[in-house]
Amino acid sequence: MCNVRERSCVHEGRCAFKRLHQVRFDGVLHQYGQRAGYTQVFWTILRTKIALGLIFGAAFFAILYANLLIVRMLTPRYRPLTPDQEVIERYRVAFEPYAWWLLPVIAGVIALFVGFGVTAQWRTFLLWRNGSDLAFGTPEPLFGRDPAFYVFGLPWLEFVQGWLFSSLVGVTFITALAHYLWGGIRPQAPGFGEKVTPQVKAHLSVLLGLIILIKAWGYHLGTFDLLTSKRGVVEGASYTDVRAQLPALRILTFIAVACAAGTTPPIYAALDPELRDTLTVGRPIASS
Repeated sequence: MCNVRERSCVHEGRCAFKRLHQVRFDGVLHQYGQRAGYTQVFWTILRTKIALGLIFGAAFFAILYANLLIVRMLTPRYRPLTPDQEVIERYRVAFEPYAWWLLPVIAGVIALFVGFGVTAQWRTFLLWRNGSDLAFGTPEPLFGRDPAFYVFGLPWLEFVQGWLFSSLVGVTFITALAHYLWGGIRPQAPGFGEKVTPQVKAHLSVLLGLIILIKAWGYHLGTFDLLTSKRGVVEGASYTDVRAQLPALRILTFIAVACAAGTTPPIYAALDPELRDTLTVGRPIASS
């Protein structure tokens, strides 16, 4: 027991020392920049980190909180409960009076960590923002783009694509878990019972469709990375990259877009019957 406590104290002491060292390092860096006349550089980096954290954190909060509100809106009125779900239902009923403030708090805490992680991309963002109007003047022959796009623009676009993909995957997982807790997903339903309501299928299908579309964008951006490929004898697009890898990435992009379109049937099935007939036949909705 003593050894465990001693190790815990040592670990906490090391973490506190690292945080103190980082604060002191930032202070020394600011003082050095002030003496050398580079104070503006320090404040530009700091403002960029804060802005990135706030913008991406707020974006993640809006996406997650909006989907959690949709989960509550789609809660089925009548839920045949199995013994396992009776336990969950008791917790849900106890949680429901506090949901109006607990949901934004939970979304805010997760968004805080997400925004903090984005601050490390300040250099990539500044290169994209300050180099978007620059051009080297000699477009490359494969795609016809100026090399400035690969130096300043492409790294930021790839980061945004990766962030959107990972964020939507995380939001989809949390949303599916919330649907299970609110009774929209019932794996233990009887054999002929409805395990997932049509509205929940439509909701998750929209999220999955967006994830696949973002993946298609990733395949498209991956075609530009072929110009810096290291698979050949020298760095750059080799014969294999141009003749095999490039067509494969374009095919994968098309397949991903087609798969995203394939997520629409559950959305279509969840529509109101009159609206579904209007979209199919093209006639106006009959007034009651």
